[in-house]
Amino acid sequence: LISCPGSGKTSTVVRRVQYMVEQGIPSDQILVLTFSRAAANEMKSRFLKLMPEGDRRGENALFATIHSFCFNIIAHAYNLNVSNILNENEGWMIIRKGVEVLKRKNILKMEIRDYADFTSNCLREISVINNNGVDWNTYKAESCPTSEFRAIYELYEEQKHSIGKIDYDDMLKMCYKLLLENEDYLFYYKRKFRYIIVDEYQDTNFLQRDILYLLAGTPEEANICVVGDDDQSIYKFRGANIYNILNFENVFTGAKVIKLEQNYRSTQTILNAANAVISNNIGRKSKSLWTDNGEGEKVNYTLYENGYDEAEGVASGIAEYVRDGWNYNDVAILYRTNAQSRALEEKLMIHNIPYKIYGGQNFYQRKEIKDILAYLKTIDNGLDGQAVKRIINV
Repeated sequence: LISCPGSGKTSTVVRRVQYMVEQGIPSDQILVLTFSRAAANEMKSRFLKLMPEGDRRGENALFATIHSFCFNIIAHAYNLNVSNILNENEGWMIIRKGVEVLKRKNILKMEIRDYADFTSNCLREISVINNNGVDWNTYKAESCPTSEFRAIYELYEEQKHSIGKIDYDDMLKMCYKLLLENEDYLFYYKRKFRYIIVDEYQDTNFLQRDILYLLAGTPEEANICVVGDDDQSIYKFRGANIYNILNFENVFTGAKVIKLEQNYRSTQTILNAANAVISNNIGRKSKSLWTDNGEGEKVNYTLYENGYDEAEGVASGIAEYVRDGWNYNDVAILYRTNAQSRALEEKLMIHNIPYKIYGGQNFYQRKEIKDILAYLKTIDNGLDGQAVKRIINV
C-alpha cells in the first residue's frame, strides 16, 4: 500500500485486520508492526472499536513496535527482562566517559570542542552501523577518523555487555541471529504469525527488513502487507533504507501494489504545491495526490532575511488574525527543530500572545537555560538567593 499523506492509511490498515478476522482468520495469527508505541496503541484501539460490541474474535491480534516484538522473542530465548535494557542516559554516559579514557590514553587524538554534541553523533553512528552492518576495511566514519571511531565503537560494545545490558539495536541484531540460526524458533514464529502488516515501511533499515523477510518466508508462502510512502522517508540519517519499499514487489514477486492517492485532509491547491515539490524527488514511485475538498485558498509564501524577521512576521500575522476575529487556538506554528522555537517564543511574548509548546519545552524552562540565567543573575547581583542556590553546586 503506497499511502500518500492524509489518504486514510490507519483506517485502511485497521479495516484490513477487521476484514481478515471477519473472514475467519484467527486473530492470534495476525501481527501488525509499526515504529512507535503510540501508533501501535492507536491502531489497536481503532480496530477494536470497529468490531461489534461483545465480539471478542479480534482481541488477540498483536499490534506492536518492531523493537518490542523482537525484544519479546529474545527475552523468552535468553531469559531477559526490562532491567537488561540500556537506557538512553546510560548509553550516553558510556560514550562520554569512554571518550575521556581514550583521550587520556592518546588513542583518541582529534580535538573535541563540544563533548555533548560529539557523544550524540557517536551514538547515532553506532546505531546506523549496528542496523546495517559494516565492513571496517571500507567503512569511513563520520564522527571522527575511522580508526579512532572504531576504538569508541568497541569500547561502547564492551562496556555495554560487561554490565549485562542490551540497547535497542541489540534487540534487532539478537532477534535476527536467533531466527536465522535456530530453525525451531523461526518455524514457531512463522506458524504463529501467518499474516504480517508493517506500517511506515519506508523507514525500515536493512536489519528490520531482513527480520521481516525471515518471518514472512518465500514469496509463495508469504502473506505480508507493507504500508508506506517513499516520499515520506526522513530517517536516512538513522539508517532507513528507501529501497526496502521501492523494491518490495521485486522481492515478493506477484505482490499487488495499491496506491492510496486520494487525500481527505487538504484542498487541491495545497496538494498541487506538494506535488510540485515531491515530483522532483529522484528514485520514487509515481503518484499524484488529489482530493474532493475543492480548490481552496492560495498558499501564502513569504521569504525573510533571517529567523528573527521570520518570527516577527509570524507573531504580527497572528495578532492581525486575532484582530480580524480569529481565536488564538485557531493557529498552529510548525517548525523543523526545537532550536527554532526560541526566536518565535521571544516575539510571541513581545506581542503578548499566549502559546503552548507540544513535543518540546519552553526555551526558558530548559535546565541549561535556567542554569545560565542563574549564573548571570548571580554575577549581576550576588544577593539573589534563589539564583545562587540554583547554581552553587552546578
